[in-house]
Amino acid sequence: MGRNKITKKKNNRKENFDDSEQNFSFLKSETKRAIVAVFSFAGAIFFILAKFEIGGPAGRISYQILDKLFGWGFYFVPVLLVCFGVILLRSIKIGLVTAKAISGTLFLLSLLGAMSIVGEPTTGGLVGSFISSPLLKFFDFYASLVFLGAIILISLLVAFDTHQILGIGLWKKMFNRGQKEEQSKREF
Repeated sequence: MGRNKITKKKNNRKENFDDSEQNFSFLKSETKRAIVAVFSFAGAIFFILAKFEIGGPAGRISYQILDKLFGWGFYFVPVLLVCFGVILLRSIKIGLVTAKAISGTLFLLSLLGAMSIVGEPTTGGLVGSFISSPLLKFFDFYASLVFLGAIILISLLVAFDTHQILGIGLWKKMFNRGQKEEQSKREF
């Protein structure tokens, strides 16, 4: 019986620690997202400073590593961090943030692979070469670009949660205009 009381006390302390200190449950989810968004914006600024060699030793090392990993894709890292921060500030549901973060990652990886296929293998960095090499072995040049282009397009659709990227509204207007002209010709 005494042992159960000790175990319960330990469990209560552990639950209290988990709830309030470890996962910041005392903060609203909007506040948590805003904090992560601020870090995202700060990271974007840091990587820009690192590119211009004014990020200190940490910036220099970060730039060297990311340049080796991503090649020209390094320039998309600050852009994606800013986009992620904006998504965090605008989104209502946390599930949407996760899906958009995954889609942003897929966008970057696919873009790096496509850059390595179109340009020199090092254009997309080590990551781009890692992605493009098996694709080129199995699918060749054009098919690899088609698959990576499809992933890029899908990731943009998910990230912006819209079909307007495809220009569907424009296509509908064009096809509706053609149908309206045919109907007006039939009426005369």
